[in-house]
Amino acid sequence: MRGLSVVVIDDEAWTRDTIKRIGKWKEFGFRIVGEASDGHSGLECIKELSPDLIITDMKMPGLDGARMLRVLDEQKSKAKVLIISGYTDFTYTKQAVASRAIDYLLKPINADEFNTALKRCSLELRTEQRTRGPQRETTIMQVVDRNWFEQYKSVRDSVGYSLETLSSKGIEHALSQLEQLYLHCEASVRLAVLIRMNHDLQSIIEEYLISSGSQMAPHLLSFAVGEQCTFSDLRKHYLEVISHLIEEKVSENQSLHHFDIRPVKQYLDDHYQENLSLEQIATMFSVSKEYLSSRFKKDLTVTFSEYLLGLRMERAKELITEYHIPLSKIPEIVGYIDISHFYKVFKKFYGITPGAMRESSER
Repeated sequence: MRGLSVVVIDDEAWTRDTIKRIGKWKEFGFRIVGEASDGHSGLECIKELSPDLIITDMKMPGLDGARMLRVLDEQKSKAKVLIISGYTDFTYTKQAVASRAIDYLLKPINADEFNTALKRCSLELRTEQRTRGPQRETTIMQVVDRNWFEQYKSVRDSVGYSLETLSSKGIEHALSQLEQLYLHCEASVRLAVLIRMNHDLQSIIEEYLISSGSQMAPHLLSFAVGEQCTFSDLRKHYLEVISHLIEEKVSENQSLHHFDIRPVKQYLDDHYQENLSLEQIATMFSVSKEYLSSRFKKDLTVTFSEYLLGLRMERAKELITEYHIPLSKIPEIVGYIDISHFYKVFKKFYGITPGAMRESSER
């Protein structure tokens, strides 16, 4: 059975932080997938993310909670609603009742009351899931063209890869690409796109935290979307978050094993014929590619690329001068797919072609 998703809508950051801090989310099977700081952005979050539970304030700038709930009623939303408000105004109470809110809690929030409401909501949703079956998920595919979406998926994946490989430059480049995609959208759909990007970036970081064993307080990780938000706000937030995680992990790796380049060198000596990259090896040894690059230069006096090239060229020379292997087979043996590229690299390295070297060795 799938997890239960939550969208939190409140114009007060401290209230959103309190909600995230006191909720027993994992215990009741919930995950916060989106946050908004006003009613209009909240509606867009609900439309884009299709949450099972909506936790919302009533008194908010622009579109308040009461009007937002009426819109959801008109749209026949199936989501559960939990009201968190500092107001006891009858109009709000009446709308909460009309919208079949699961509860109406007053600020300051009592943790026990809040979690009791969460538990009841979880039980009701699980029961409904068993009878209702899978829900259709809405995505930005509804507001953007397929080519844009394919580009977006590629860049989104590169964010995850850059974080896994602890590449700060990769993160900066990917976020810049996301910004270009955001700016190429019609103004009318940018809020929906921003919400999806926010959701996906948060998910990527959460997956990294689980796989790496790192930790980060929820209020530091999450970002609340609002009508006045731009991609620059989103970019600044996630760049700070991810940079902190990368710096923390790199420092941890360096302090734990005072990085020894010898195992890396041995791995290259044994696997030089494979398609290797600095990023791949850095990931394998749990350091950033920038750090690995600097250690190669410091400890071996050559760059990663130079060392790998040297291994391949030495092996190629050995195969040419000591074995009767056809020249056309040698590139593949030493890790080159393109024969012509191998010939160019070989000549640049030794000053003569593979053929000329073989002729010379046979004299």
